[in-house]
Amino acid sequence: MALAAVWVVGLLCRGSCHFLDEHCYMSDPQRITCLLQGDSEPQEPGLEHILAQTLSEMVEGHTGCPQMSLSPTQIIELYLLPCDGMFDTVRNNIDHMLNPDGSLYNTHLTNNYFLENCNQSKFTISHALFDDFATTKFSGGIHLKSTVEIDYAKHPYDFRPMIQRAADSFYNDGTCNVINNGMHDVGIKGVELNNQDCVDTQVPASQMAGALKKYGPDTM
Repeated sequence: MALAAVWVVGLLCRGSCHFLDEHCYMSDPQRITCLLQGDSEPQEPGLEHILAQTLSEMVEGHTGCPQMSLSPTQIIELYLLPCDGMFDTVRNNIDHMLNPDGSLYNTHLTNNYFLENCNQSKFTISHALFDDFATTKFSGGIHLKSTVEIDYAKHPYDFRPMIQRAADSFYNDGTCNVINNGMHDVGIKGVELNNQDCVDTQVPASQMAGALKKYGPDTM
């Protein structure tokens, strides 16, 4: 599908899709940029459904969301906010979050404004990210990153958005992986990947020493 056609489809569907309307900037022909708060934002769809493009099938309130087939010159950028409450700074005003060069504009999203009293944001998933065929329709690439550049000499590591694998989710895809990637042009920066809850509920403490022999390093 040509670039122009893809872009028209996206804009026509925007008004019927809460995710695109409330969380994404779509006026740049080179990229779709979305800002996500995580589990503490009740109307926000999960990362796994966004990347697998199953919003209309699986997520209540997002039935109008289309599947997007982007061209190789279009990238989708998913910015994860590191601290709860940060989305309120741009709520209902998402179109003003970017500079003309595509960088984030609102300084409350990019500097240490929230980090003094940061309640770490969490993005809970029940299926490994990038492990769905529809993800390949983002053919221009996917960037998944925090909005804040952390100085780890000054700030603890929990000032990063955490993508965490849910407890009891092993049998959804036969792994406790947070990411299972076969995509090209994937960038991941400034986030924490955590599969502890999934592993702890799948492997009893008495069997933990031999877990990698039983399950293999590609599943745990």
